Amino acid sequence: MAHTIAPGASIVLAVTGVETFPSVASLTALSSVYKLAEQRGVSVVDATGDNGATSNELDPSKLYARPVVDWPASDPLVIAVGGTDVPLNASGHPVREPQAWSGSSGGVSSVFGRPGWQAGVEAIAGSHRGLPDISMAASCPPAAEIYATPRIPAVSGLDAVCGTSVSAPMFAGLVALADQLAGHRLGLLNPTIYRLGEAHAPGIVDVTTGDNATRVLTDNGSVLVKGYSAKKGYDLVSGWGTVDGRNFVPELAGRSVTRREEGRQGRAEDRRVDAQCPHRSKSAHRGIAIGERLRAVHQVTEGRLVLVQAEHDRVPLDEDGPGARPVKPGEVHIGRESCCGL
Repeated sequence: MAHTIAPGASIVLAVTGVETFPSVASLTALSSVYKLAEQRGVSVVDATGDNGATSNELDPSKLYARPVVDWPASDPLVIAVGGTDVPLNASGHPVREPQAWSGSSGGVSSVFGRPGWQAGVEAIAGSHRGLPDISMAASCPPAAEIYATPRIPAVSGLDAVCGTSVSAPMFAGLVALADQLAGHRLGLLNPTIYRLGEAHAPGIVDVTTGDNATRVLTDNGSVLVKGYSAKKGYDLVSGWGTVDGRNFVPELAGRSVTRREEGRQGRAEDRRVDAQCPHRSKSAHRGIAIGERLRAVHQVTEGRLVLVQAEHDRVPLDEDGPGARPVKPGEVHIGRESCCGL
């Protein structure tokens, strides 16, 4: 999934575990690898998990009957990605606004204290690290198609997958695009994500409905782990919400460009928006000049991955006409299917 969005990126995916180690020391000792990643400017992305407000016991067939968060998503040096529910119609477009996916794991760490960049959400997270930080599409349906080799047990060839194991690599792909746009590694991005969330940046799409309450079967019957509800701003099921990839990528990269929008009467208004790509209406999405000579860029829009043409190609003078002209150096053309993000 990550390489579908950013095919040229070098991305390492990690396996999630539960924040229930024999001791705090045994868990925090493993954080050294994330400290090294931070020192080297590497962005680490991890899924929060697919069990709502709880997670698996050592016996993976059982769930804790209390709130539990997963590690390494709970580590402050990791970007914790939760999940949203975005139903699509037959044409692949959302039928409503995204809401928090019921399986999106989230909550408060019992090990890690609240990092400085979460000071603004102290009323929600308290004195400990809250997660997730952000969310991407995770529900089934829709699902993401993958191709697996026989090395993966019980899966070979094309298969449909979902959950935060899709959300995390999808977000990692956006991070790779932002690195490419910035021209350098962006490293630990959590402070940037929280700054954008607090500023109501255009690339952040708030998720205000849904929850991750989970019913667990125990030896003594069924227990409801209440979990958390999505609400305006930051919450412990969707983080800051999800993203409009068209705007979010340049925001992560710290770029600022002019956006051009067409009003209902056909009049265009120019306004300066911090780190936002220019775009037009859904029916006449043109192109953007980003200054870098990118060979290929992808964009996450309305649950679809929309390929942006490589340079040294030709782009239409008008989406609805036959005319074309050469691509200018540094220009990237976006297909007309682009519109709102996840």
